[in-house]
Amino acid sequence: MQVPALAFLEMSRPLNRVAAQALYFFQPVASLALTGDDYNRFARFLEKSGSIDYLCRRIEDLAADASASPPTANKQSAAEPHAAAVSRE
Repeated sequence: MQVPALAFLEMSRPLNRVAAQALYFFQPVASLALTGDDYNRFARFLEKSGSIDYLCRRIEDLAADASASPPTANKQSAAEPHAAAVSRE
C-alpha cells in the first residue's frame, strides 16, 4: 500500500491548497458525520507548502519500520502442543 499512497500524494501535490479549500467548502456537510477540530486541523495542514512532503516521508518511515521488524506470530514451542493434547484427555 505504500507505493499507491506515495503515487497518489505525488500526483496530487499541485492540488493540496485546492483540496484544503474544498475541505473548507464541504465543512458544513462533513460536520454532520465528523466531530471535533480534526477536520479543520487537516485543512490547515494541507494549506502549508511542505505538507505533502511530510506525508510522503512519514509513509516511507513507517514502511521502513514495518519491514525492519518482522511481525510476531503466536508461535508455540514443541512442548506446548503436546501439553495441550494431554490436558484435553
